[in-house]
Amino acid sequence: MANKKEKAKKAEKPKKAEKVEKGFGVIHQYTKDLSFENLLSAKELLKGEFSPTGDIQLNLLVEKVDDSVSEITLKFKVEAKDEEKKKSIYILELEYSGLVLVQGFPEEEVVPLLMVEAPRLMFPFAREVIASTTSGGGFVPLTLKPVDFLGMFMEQAQNNN
Repeated sequence: MANKKEKAKKAEKPKKAEKVEKGFGVIHQYTKDLSFENLLSAKELLKGEFSPTGDIQLNLLVEKVDDSVSEITLKFKVEAKDEEKKKSIYILELEYSGLVLVQGFPEEEVVPLLMVEAPRLMFPFAREVIASTTSGGGFVPLTLKPVDFLGMFMEQAQNNN
């Protein structure tokens, strides 16, 4: 019996290193955290006498989940103010995340995929969450302009050098 096992082991050929196919895509997207504070009273909302201006901040976080999957998080903070009355109208904070698959790419291509392409694909969905939330809060939907993630990436790369 030992001879059969030994012969079977000898018959097995060593496995060649398997070539990993290239793969890139957003596997799953989700609202990780959402906060909306309507700072106006009901009377002020009813009157509708405000002209909001805003400060919008966007941060991008990348966290490795395993060898080929990373979590990308777009963090938005929007503070709308009525400059005439010097009063805040609303504050919106959103963390919109996605699980992103990147495999089979050289290391120098992985970072741009995670910092530029993945956020570019996720942004329209985050923009929709923001528009829907501000509309549901009694305001004109806030529709963010497209973001130049490549420009942001290039600027950060220049600042790091």
